[in-house]
Amino acid sequence: TTQDDQLWIGTTYGASRYDGRQFYNYLNKREFGIEVYTFLEKSPEELWMGTDKGIYILKNHEIVDSLFTNYKIQSLVQDFLGNVWICHTQGLIQYTPEKVSRYTMEQGLPANEIADVWVDEEERVWVATYADGLYQKKGKTFEKVPIPGIPAGALIWDLFMDNQDRLWLSTYR
Repeated sequence: TTQDDQLWIGTTYGASRYDGRQFYNYLNKREFGIEVYTFLEKSPEELWMGTDKGIYILKNHEIVDSLFTNYKIQSLVQDFLGNVWICHTQGLIQYTPEKVSRYTMEQGLPANEIADVWVDEEERVWVATYADGLYQKKGKTFEKVPIPGIPAGALIWDLFMDNQDRLWLSTYR
């Protein structure tokens, strides 16, 4: 749900927005074949949709731009400095209009396919991987974070930090 009380639903054939009375469809013609996985509300007027064909940017409910159209976008999160962190099937991107920083196995990630990212209030970057659990950004590299009770190599799907600064993980184990 966005700040203007619109419910956004990602599907295998695009996205739908529900305003409480009516559905509005985006990218959902079967010929497009675009799967929508995630949303990021950048501002009350601007929404980013992460899809299997990159990011689509909507302003006032109209598609105005696209980014990284060669990537399958798994997750989007904005940190407190305005950077957008983009998880995709070939790594992690830290994005601002002025600069794009890319992180892959070369910077310490166990694999390039990243499931989720979370940036907490202390600007710590947490990364969930499909290959080997949880990682945290340390300077320009990433270090594995051991998690008691979760076996090594666990696939972590999602991350969430609650208002008591507890990091929640969803995993298949």
